[in-house]
Amino acid sequence: MAFGNGGFPGLGVMLVRRNVPDSARWLFIHGREKEAEKIVDRIESEMAAQEGIELPPTSRYPTGRQRASIPFREIARVAAQRYPRRTLLGLTLFVGQAFLYNAVSFDLGTIVSGYFAVASGAMPRSMLLFAISNFSVCCCSGDCSGAYTPPARAGR
Repeated sequence: MAFGNGGFPGLGVMLVRRNVPDSARWLFIHGREKEAEKIVDRIESEMAAQEGIELPPTSRYPTGRQRASIPFREIARVAAQRYPRRTLLGLTLFVGQAFLYNAVSFDLGTIVSGYFAVASGAMPRSMLLFAISNFSVCCCSGDCSGAYTPPARAGR
């Protein structure tokens, strides 16, 4: 049942992915210049129609390098060189989640039954309460990505 429930979000992602167009930048980088140019032309014509002004032609051509795929080592190199603090923060959060959160959630039965003397037969209910509390955090914060933004800093 749990395996089947995991397929529903995947199906949703597939449906959304089919209906969300690729960005012009992505198309250009992957050698699909004509499609990228169509998208940019459509956006420019829509803006010209909405605002009533004609956009001047640009003299600059995109400077990105076209390639079939971008290797992970290049992504890691650029992230570490251009954004070293963000990269360190992201890695720290990733490792923290992998080792701390998952360790607690996978060992929750042992922790609760060992420290709080909860019978093993009551563990499914305890796990359900744990899951509901995690879900309620994202519902209350309005952000189900797992990254809670405090109200004082929202939008900055």
